[in-house]
Amino acid sequence: MVAFYLFLCFLMPLVWLIYAAFVRRSIVKYALLFFVSSLISVIAASLLQTAFQAVFSEIIIFSGGRAVSIFLYSFIQTGFLEEAAKAFFFFFILNKINTSRTGFVGRSESAVFYFAVFSGLLFASFETLAGYFYLPGATVPRMFTTYLLHPLALLVTASGVFFDKRFRGGAVLAFLAGFLVHGFYNLVVVFFMRSGAVVYTAVMVVSVIVLWWKIGGSAIFTGERDIIPPQE
Repeated sequence: MVAFYLFLCFLMPLVWLIYAAFVRRSIVKYALLFFVSSLISVIAASLLQTAFQAVFSEIIIFSGGRAVSIFLYSFIQTGFLEEAAKAFFFFFILNKINTSRTGFVGRSESAVFYFAVFSGLLFASFETLAGYFYLPGATVPRMFTTYLLHPLALLVTASGVFFDKRFRGGAVLAFLAGFLVHGFYNLVVVFFMRSGAVVYTAVMVVSVIVLWWKIGGSAIFTGERDIIPPQE
């Protein structure tokens, strides 16, 4: 049973890695780096959430309102802290790849896209694995919501790599948009439960596909574009 749960937890990133092996073969050799960075980002997010829990509890007690509790949980405790941890370690590894002998692999549109999806799926996998100890039985429902939410939010944040070249503050705005995607998802779940989460996630999938289509066109999804240096 535990082995099957473990398989389900990592099924999505495994499928994505197999797909990437066909369309972006050069990305596969960095899989271990993103595997480790995603694990560390989950641990970091959990530690941050634990560290700020006392502060959040004090705010909720003094505010005396359910609305404040929902806002803190949706946008700060999970939305901001988790997306900040994901973004930090994602860009840290991306920068390491950029400055290595491999050249500009991390800066091409399709490479960033595939890395962000893989890293987001791994984050969701580790989070779901942790759920085995405090929320068993949630694996299958998560596959259709948060297993998409985490890569979607990170893809929005990762788009800042390219928008920052077009206007000042593009990377910051992209991160804000990414954590808001996560925060509003939490809000939707609170008020509309699973059905709302499915609808919200579907809308975000379409929106993020359009976003990345604008960035690099169809080549991003097919892996056809050659790895090229960024245009300064």
